[in-house]
Amino acid sequence: MRATRSTVEKRLAFIRANLGLDYELQYSSAYSYPCKIVSRGGSHDESQRMRTSEALEWCNGFINAYFACQEEESIDD
Repeated sequence: MRATRSTVEKRLAFIRANLGLDYELQYSSAYSYPCKIVSRGGSHDESQRMRTSEALEWCNGFINAYFACQEEESIDD
């Protein structure tokens, strides 16, 4: 899968919908590292500037942790 801005935005939409977090992508092509994950309406940085592929990895790691926690809860029940 090619790492694109829209792919990162789809992953962040999943995070917003399932975890209730307000993470957004700030994208600026003026930088060598155009992506930054922010929250609270852009007032709080969740990450440093990174490449689009790194932003996708950041989102995937977050989603993997979410599912790992869900599995732990179902095992404990």
